[in-house]
Amino acid sequence: MRIYIASWGDPSGWRPVDYIHYQDEEKKIRSLSSVSFFDKHYNNKNDNQNDIETFYILVQDSVLFTNPKRDIDGIVVNCAQQVKAYETHDSGKLIWLQEPPSTYEDLVKTIQDYVQCILRGQGIRRKTQVIVVPSNITVIRKSSQDGSYLRFSSSSNYDFMYSMALMSLYENAVKNGSREPAESNNSNNRPVKIVVDTTHGINYFAIMTTELARDLAGFLSIKIGGRVNVEFWNAIMKSTEEYLVTKVATWDRVGIRDVKVFNKGQRPVYRALSLNSPLALIYVMSELRNSNNSWTRCPFCI
Repeated sequence: MRIYIASWGDPSGWRPVDYIHYQDEEKKIRSLSSVSFFDKHYNNKNDNQNDIETFYILVQDSVLFTNPKRDIDGIVVNCAQQVKAYETHDSGKLIWLQEPPSTYEDLVKTIQDYVQCILRGQGIRRKTQVIVVPSNITVIRKSSQDGSYLRFSSSSNYDFMYSMALMSLYENAVKNGSREPAESNNSNNRPVKIVVDTTHGINYFAIMTTELARDLAGFLSIKIGGRVNVEFWNAIMKSTEEYLVTKVATWDRVGIRDVKVFNKGQRPVYRALSLNSPLALIYVMSELRNSNNSWTRCPFCI
């Protein structure tokens, strides 16, 4: 199993630059994001089993509500138009849903379509999956005929965000890796590899992604078997037009990290994962989903 995990911020603020391998300048690609670099260059020409199999993109559910910008790249504009989330005002161009989704699930689906469209626009050839991380959101609209939104605010609960992202990554990684049983891993001593790219993550979201990868590695080492290696990458600015894609650290210690989850309501989620208790996990998430503070509650309904 070879997987790639990237944390994304707001693509509407990005522009194409040259991404260059820090040890091999011939490995270079001009693109809107560093994902294209890994899609094209992260492989072993002599052994295609080392290729990345699945790209996981982590985004927050606020990605379709941005601040006005003077200019937005054409790929992003095209994808925003496809999901009806592009507007032009006197203050500038912005990505903003023109109509509120009826349910939170609709919002998640729209975000996934939007991000997948951006990935396709960059020519990503491999399997991709968009994981939308929930947050507590509030939308206020103008009392005008066009019904445009006036303000969007997000107040994220870190524990809940972390638990949901970890659950989604674990569930999908195990499902996608089921073709390669533990016996196969152990027989040829081929490790599971997780490539973490925090180039486009912002502050706590990038930090959270690195922690998620370490915990995911611990879970997979038990569930699938064999060794698990984690590589952490970032793009370091060489100039305004060039970024060096750099491997900043590696991690290959197998084990479950002792995480302090301060919100008591979120602790069972982590415990269910660490103990490999899928039924308990399903029960816990069902309870959270039906609670008054549920992330699935429609934030646009009055």
